[in-house]
Amino acid sequence: MKIDGLLLDIDGVLTTRLSPIPGAPAALADLRRRGMPFRLLTNITMRSRAEVAAGLQRAGFAIESSEIFTAASLAAHYLRAHGGPRSWVLLHGSACEDFAGLDLGEAGAEYVVLGDLGDAFDAGIMNRIYRALLAGARLIAVQHNRAWIAADGPRLDVGAWVAALEFASGRPALVVGKPSPLAYQMPAADLGLPLDRLAMLSDDPDVDLAGARAAGLRTIFVRTSAVPGRRPVAADEFDYTLDSIADLSAILQ
Repeated sequence: MKIDGLLLDIDGVLTTRLSPIPGAPAALADLRRRGMPFRLLTNITMRSRAEVAAGLQRAGFAIESSEIFTAASLAAHYLRAHGGPRSWVLLHGSACEDFAGLDLGEAGAEYVVLGDLGDAFDAGIMNRIYRALLAGARLIAVQHNRAWIAADGPRLDVGAWVAALEFASGRPALVVGKPSPLAYQMPAADLGLPLDRLAMLSDDPDVDLAGARAAGLRTIFVRTSAVPGRRPVAADEFDYTLDSIADLSAILQ
C-alpha cells in the first residue's frame, strides 16, 4: 500500500480525555522524521484550531494550528473558498475565531452555519434558523453526528438538530465534517495530494473510516477507543488494523 500522506483523528487516536495515548507524541515525531506529511482532522465544533493546538502542545505533541482541521474550521474554509457570503454562524466557544474576517450576521444571511450550541438548542433558536432557511439561506452542518457522551451522559449532537431542520424545510444541509467528502477533500488540497494517495487513521469505523473509504482514501483502524457500544471490527475490514498509533511506524517501513 503506497501512502504519501495521512489524515489523523485526535480523540481516541492521539489523546483520551486530553491525555496523550502512550506512544502517540513519538508517533507524530516519527512522521516528521520520515517526511510524511499529515493533517489532524477532527469533528470538534466548539474549539478553535488554535485552542486545539494549544491543548495538544500541553499534552506533549509538536503541532501547529495550521496542521489541524476542525469541523468548524472546515465550514469557514468552505465559505472563504466560495467568496465569503454573509453567514449566520451558530457556534459556542473559541471555534468562532476561525470565522474571523468573514461577513457574519443573522440579517440577510445566505448561509446558516450550525454547530454545537449545547443547552442553547431550544424552540426559539430552531424557529429562527427555520425562518432563515425559508427566506433562502443554505444550511451548513459543521458535522452530522447523532449523539455524543458528555460529562453528564449522552446528549443529542448537531446531526439530530439538523435532521429536524431538513425535515421541516425540505432542503438537505451541506455537511462539511466527517464523513462528508468535503472533510477529506479540503485537507487533501491543503497537503497538495490526491485522495487516493492518502490514508485516514481513526478509531471510528462507521464515521471517519467509512467516509474516508467512500472518498477514496486508504483506511487504518486503531483499537485504542473506549467508546461505549462501538461495534467490533473484523481484522480485514480496513487496509490496516493497529492496536495503537504507536504501531504506525511498522506499516510505513
